[in-house]
Amino acid sequence: MGANKRSGRSLVRWIGWSAALSILAVRYGWMIASKPHITDGNRVRITLVVKEIPRQQWGKSDLRLDDLEITLAGGKNLEYGDILTVQGVVQGNTLEAESWKVEKHQGRYLLRDWRHKMQSLIMRFIPGDEGALASGIVLGGSEVLSRRGEEEFKRAGLTHVVAASGYNVAVVAGWIMPAATALLGVNRGRWLAILGIWTYTGLAGGEAAVVRAAVMGTAVLAGQSAGRKAFAARTLAVAVWLMLFWNPGWINDIGFQLSLAATAGLIWTGGWFTAEIYPSKKGLIPLLAGDLKTTMAAQMLTVPLILHYFGGLSWVSPLVNTAVLWTVPISMQIVGFALGVGLFWRDGGRLVALCAWPFLRWMTWFVGEASSRKWVMWELGKISWGWVAGYYLAVWLVLRYFRRKNN
Repeated sequence: MGANKRSGRSLVRWIGWSAALSILAVRYGWMIASKPHITDGNRVRITLVVKEIPRQQWGKSDLRLDDLEITLAGGKNLEYGDILTVQGVVQGNTLEAESWKVEKHQGRYLLRDWRHKMQSLIMRFIPGDEGALASGIVLGGSEVLSRRGEEEFKRAGLTHVVAASGYNVAVVAGWIMPAATALLGVNRGRWLAILGIWTYTGLAGGEAAVVRAAVMGTAVLAGQSAGRKAFAARTLAVAVWLMLFWNPGWINDIGFQLSLAATAGLIWTGGWFTAEIYPSKKGLIPLLAGDLKTTMAAQMLTVPLILHYFGGLSWVSPLVNTAVLWTVPISMQIVGFALGVGLFWRDGGRLVALCAWPFLRWMTWFVGEASSRKWVMWELGKISWGWVAGYYLAVWLVLRYFRRKNN
């Protein structure tokens, strides 16, 4: 009787998820059909609202509009909510802008000016790349980082620290959870962490990448309140489904894919790293061991995506992460407190912010030293989606094996 019930529940779940995927497929197809048809060689003129900080590389700015990559010469001063008009010729999935213009301060984002004010305040308190790093940690984004600093963080595999991404959200939840759990208990602590995540999201300007990561983090924490990993995974899946139904174009967004892979990695492989790779709490400093486990779990499912899109991987990234990530929550808390003080007393805020300088300096120095070695990057070349699927299948088989062994 019990076996029949389990079989019936499994069938219902299978039908439910199949229907959900079918609905998404129809929604995606409708989006594709309703878009104007753009082919190679078409000259186009597009007007859009900037919803994310453009990625800066080699003096150019890259933005994504659905599955179209727009490249501008310059554009470092683009901000949330700016209205951008670009004109150029489409080549493949790329539009290299021949000309472009921007209308400042015309956007729909009320938090943009607040974020810009906070960023300027941080740079007054802490000059140089240390201040740019502090801004990236607290607010997300690397637009104020020097070109050299940005390249160093990229080579060391630490761009997630200064990018407006799920990592910032994870750090906020990570340092709120222990204190909230000690004061309020595990379940109430999770809800306080969720409140902290959305407070941070507002502080960071409500950029789309941060909002998406906040939705994923909220889903996981809410699911964990039920006390089961499977329920956390299901709430994450439901959150992802709702986001893709709202905007199917996000499925082609690299940031969305990486945030989802990192979040899923923490759910499905975090426990495996703890149980199989380093189960003992002795022999290593627990803090460093914990950072290494978290980093490896988050990066385990992002590796094939990085190789697919970029063709290169920093093989020293886990070691560099372990050496510097312990400073991130400390710096975030100090700089966040400095901003609160600095809004009312500038000199006091500057004094508080200087307490974070040693930690920020350690990060910039260590990353600079690590990235200066020619052998830190593993240039494999871009891999196909077939290899990506094969990698995920191999990870699934390994996790399934250890799960059966432990049971």
